[in-house]
Amino acid sequence: MSEFVSFLRQVCPDYDNLADILMTGPTIKPVLEKNNLNRWRITLQEVWPDGVDINDHTGSFELDNRVDWVTDELARWDDAKRTSWDTWVFKSKRSAEKFIMVYGLVWVK
Repeated sequence: MSEFVSFLRQVCPDYDNLADILMTGPTIKPVLEKNNLNRWRITLQEVWPDGVDINDHTGSFELDNRVDWVTDELARWDDAKRTSWDTWVFKSKRSAEKFIMVYGLVWVK
């Protein structure tokens, strides 16, 4: 195995950096935006480090885990409604920001 890794390092000088990025995965963050109906929308987005071109547009397993958690968590909130697989709408900005705070506390890296 180490001979193969040595070969990869010779062919691709950024091998160690790329391997580390793929092992740790993307950062998944809630992005807050105002929609056209005067409501606040949160979308979970994968953020890969600059210069990393990931061709898998289906999302990581970690994104799936986070979407499942958010779905379960927001089922208990009266003022949040799911609008798509990775997006929820809130009646107020304050409520959306409160959710972002809860999300940050649970998913601290």
